[in-house]
Amino acid sequence: LVLGTYAADFNAIEYVQRLRYYLPQLQERGITKIGLVLNCEADAAKTIVNMLDLKTDATSDDTTVELFVDPKGEAGRAFGVGTGWRPDDEEMSPYVKLFGMLFGLGAWATLPAV
Repeated sequence: LVLGTYAADFNAIEYVQRLRYYLPQLQERGITKIGLVLNCEADAAKTIVNMLDLKTDATSDDTTVELFVDPKGEAGRAFGVGTGWRPDDEEMSPYVKLFGMLFGLGAWATLPAV
């Protein structure tokens, strides 16, 4: 099971690309069922897998990858995935949140990793 982020996020794009690349090796090792969860609506999820040429059950009949959508990110949170800096703060401007993110307040290791 691959827990991705929202469809336009660089991490989700990289996860889909890596899954597409390693899929033949996974299948050679006997893995017959793979799930990909994206935090978005169904149309956005289908768009990203189509753009990155990953066949899923939503786009092809011949595949081992099941595509799941989780717009609110509940599946990731159940597995302990962080939600960033002040994710539920509706009063703070999203631009202030973005500025805080650039300084690493949500995921301190993101920018150094990039």
